Amino acid sequence: MSQVLSDTLDFTIRVARLADDNEVILLRVADGVRAYLNRCPHAGAILDLGDGSSLEDDGLLHCGLHGAEFSPEDGHCVAGPDGCRSLWPVPIRIEGDSVLLAGAPLPPPRAPR
Repeated sequence: MSQVLSDTLDFTIRVARLADDNEVILLRVADGVRAYLNRCPHAGAILDLGDGSSLEDDGLLHCGLHGAEFSPEDGHCVAGPDGCRSLWPVPIRIEGDSVLLAGAPLPPPRAPR
């Protein structure tokens, strides 16, 4: 049985906890929902404190630690420190109004030093 990450599609941003205690940020985008590990790939900082505070008025995800900015549509780092990488996608599927984990997320690569 797949883990339910959200039992509704009525959100802009939502944080869900995986069985392994990692967190996932769920984002509504124009063509559906995207999911990323709730970690900045630069330094491993948590992007969201659970209240959607990492999604700014400009529509980008922001890391409060180093100011990196990420596109919600593809997780690509659009601005940030040298060597900023894209967010780590989490595989999901939609069933009815629920968002489910569709497989194990790949382990994140090591942050640059």
